[in-house]
Amino acid sequence: MYVLYLILAGISFLCLKYRLTDISKKIVLICWFIAFLLLGTYAYYTDDYEPYVELVDKAYITPFAYFHIEQFWIVLMEYFRGDIDGFRFISMILLSISLVLIMIRSKVNPIYFISFYTILCLNTHVCWVRQPLAYCLILLALVYYSERKFAKTVIAFLLLGLALYVHKSSILLLCVLPFLFISVTKRKNILKFVVLFPMLFCFFLKALSTLEAVLGINMEWYLEAENVYAERHIVFLIIANIITAIQFYIFGLTIYLFRNTSILIERTLVSSLFGIVYISAFLFLLPFDANTIYVRLMAFGGFIAVLLWSGNVSLLKKVKKYKCIVVLAAFWFSLVLISMLLNNYTRIDRLTKLPW
Repeated sequence: MYVLYLILAGISFLCLKYRLTDISKKIVLICWFIAFLLLGTYAYYTDDYEPYVELVDKAYITPFAYFHIEQFWIVLMEYFRGDIDGFRFISMILLSISLVLIMIRSKVNPIYFISFYTILCLNTHVCWVRQPLAYCLILLALVYYSERKFAKTVIAFLLLGLALYVHKSSILLLCVLPFLFISVTKRKNILKFVVLFPMLFCFFLKALSTLEAVLGINMEWYLEAENVYAERHIVFLIIANIITAIQFYIFGLTIYLFRNTSILIERTLVSSLFGIVYISAFLFLLPFDANTIYVRLMAFGGFIAVLLWSGNVSLLKKVKKYKCIVVLAAFWFSLVLISMLLNNYTRIDRLTKLPW
């Protein structure tokens, strides 16, 4: 299945380079979604496959064993009576439908969308299962909100509520919503936030320490205990930090390229991406490790970038920075592959395992 992932990535880079006929586009789209369903169902090479096997099995045997999992998934797990393949397959079907709805509603180029999605999002989305569906609902909510109509805004808020039901970490992504009211097309607005960053950061640290004292908790211990990179090899940590740095640069470059757009959906997405970068910078610079949290935020930022790039490919190709974005995305993708191999250094069999 890992080989299939690499093949999809290779095809994606080719699609970005060469033009396809209408028939070729349809064939590529159909084959891509079939491969996507296979990868998501039999994602043996990912970190979260085995934990989900345990989750689905325990939820069937003892429904309340994992009460911290959202009820939506508990019901789905119980329905499949411990069958991990069935559970993941339906999860991927739901995710596929969500991706199609996003493409249709935002009127993006579908080939560019799946190509950029494969490079920036596919690995985490077939790994995490629950959160990607919440990402799709929130992104779809942003698309509806960008139309600036009352009925569409109501739908957007309903989608946000559904996203919270699908994955509780959506609460963190809701912190980005205030940035929707900030015009990043005005340079002075961005400069204000950059200048205010140190003050806000100090205020945040003070508020956090006060909250810890009131609640009697140790936030540093909790975050580092949850951190997926806490006990990994030093090389893995270095690569992870480089990956994050590239993400910051790509997102910053994307905000810069789309800063003067007059298209409502792009303005909404750029403001959201600016919020992602700003909040992630806070978490990244904390004196303790909040990796798990900002990695989720940055993953959503990558999803926003996919929609922006595929929705206005002509803008990207008009500037020399397009090649820079593609090269950086390729470099980022390569580092993700390396980190994946390091992560599986005691479990190489997961990379070669097949459904049969």
